[in-house]
Amino acid sequence: MKLIFNRILLVALLCSASISIAFGQASADKTVEANFRLFGWDLSLSNIFYDAKKDTAAGVEVLDGFRSDFYTYKGSPDLVFFRIETDSEGKQVKVPVFSVNIEGSGKFPLIVVAGSSSGNTTKYIASAIPDDPASFPFGSYKFVNLSSLPIAVNCGAEVFKLAAGDAKMLTPKLGTDRTTIYTNIVAATSGGVKSVYGNNWAYNPEMRTLVFVRNNPDSAGLVAARRIVDSRGSFVTAPLSKGNQTSTP
Repeated sequence: MKLIFNRILLVALLCSASISIAFGQASADKTVEANFRLFGWDLSLSNIFYDAKKDTAAGVEVLDGFRSDFYTYKGSPDLVFFRIETDSEGKQVKVPVFSVNIEGSGKFPLIVVAGSSSGNTTKYIASAIPDDPASFPFGSYKFVNLSSLPIAVNCGAEVFKLAAGDAKMLTPKLGTDRTTIYTNIVAATSGGVKSVYGNNWAYNPEMRTLVFVRNNPDSAGLVAARRIVDSRGSFVTAPLSKGNQTSTP
């Protein structure tokens, strides 16, 4: 099986950001409710806030390679994250850092945050995907191609292709005497088909595995993959509001 995970997130997130902006304008008067988590792709962010509800700023933390705790939200589908700074007049102001449209991502979206650097400036891009147990049950694998390249995946007996921006979920079929499953990911790069990931995974029906493939920000034309495992016990179906507290892993 072939698992691609390096050069997908940036272009796809740029595309999804553009879509979110257009979609958000059409649904500006809508209100959504969600319990979201954040995930950092090769980055960590702190001192970031969002409006959990009107005039109530709540602190969040973006963790590199891990899901954050849950945060509750009620407001516009366009969820804006910001820093609180002091302007030249001594007043506190909100400085936007990144935003994402969460409409259509269910009640428990996972917001993936990546960075794109140009000189001394870093632009943060976010994308929201459904992450609730109903759409992504425990015991299953979900492959998300956030890169700009097509990939092919071989996961046990399953072999399939994913175009840029596509996702596929599957429940592996194992024999009664097997507890591991081999997964391989390949990508169609400008230099030909290249394997970007290959490994044996231990299968546990109480765990679910999310696999991202994104563009490699350090190597043009290449992709990278990352696997994230989540246990049933870590999923809280009725998380409490975090208020102004910063989340912990």
